[in-house]
Amino acid sequence: VWGVGDYHTAVSLAFSLDDQTLAGVLSDGRLCLWNVATGGELLTLEAEGVRLFHVQFSPDGTLLGAAGRPEGFTLHELLLWHAPR
Repeated sequence: VWGVGDYHTAVSLAFSLDDQTLAGVLSDGRLCLWNVATGGELLTLEAEGVRLFHVQFSPDGTLLGAAGRPEGFTLHELLLWHAPR
């Protein structure tokens, strides 16, 4: 995956509805967004105290969701952001 300076493994990947953006959760728990055409990193998100493990765009492309587990807990958490346009 492009732009991952320390070469973490992608554990979950999802393309935006228009296939212009690739979202990926990395093995260190970060969520990164890349421009598919250029390979450039658009954004990196870190959820404080939450280890992310899955990412998905909503069917209409307006939301980006990530599932994670707060450190020290067995319950799961769902985080949502407005998808980049």
